Amino acid sequence: MSRSVLVLLFLLGSIAAVAGDAAPAHFNKGLVTPRYATLERFVQQSKRPFTFASQFSTLVVAVEAADLTTTLATATRPPGITVLAPTNQAFEKRLKLLNLTAEALLADKPLLRKILSYHVIPGSPPGPTFSKELRNGQRVITLLGPDVPLLVKVLGRLKPRIFFKAPTNLAQVIYPDIRVNKAVFHGIDDVLIPPLS
Repeated sequence: MSRSVLVLLFLLGSIAAVAGDAAPAHFNKGLVTPRYATLERFVQQSKRPFTFASQFSTLVVAVEAADLTTTLATATRPPGITVLAPTNQAFEKRLKLLNLTAEALLADKPLLRKILSYHVIPGSPPGPTFSKELRNGQRVITLLGPDVPLLVKVLGRLKPRIFFKAPTNLAQVIYPDIRVNKAVFHGIDDVLIPPLS
């Protein structure tokens, strides 16, 4: 590894530490993703501007509105789970397409819980799933159960792009393998919508 690359990685770690974010821990095909010791740390960082986790502040608000914070905190402990984490932009895009306000979604707790549960993969055997373990055509079971699985699409070999397909839409993984305690969060660019009937 060249000296300039090492210096750049050191600087990225220093900048993240100064910003109050978690230190980079995983280098995935050119993307450095942070690691958080606890869910509480991730939540704290999501509320601070200009941190990596601040891109997920809408998700944190949704989890809090659905009264799922304690449940999620427990699930991030061993053996861990996988969370498909929509970014703030993903929520904005999907709310606009659904012609729904954030306030209306947050007020509808059963709908909110259903949508959030569709983004949690307990794993079989239990434990988190890293991006390198996902296979094209793989079906993954969320907390909503086997009747509405997500389909994994992996496109490309050198720089694979990973998608999760729901019955009504598709989300691309844009931030893979974010460690939150023993869980793995994959940042995605859309909110996956389960069948709502």
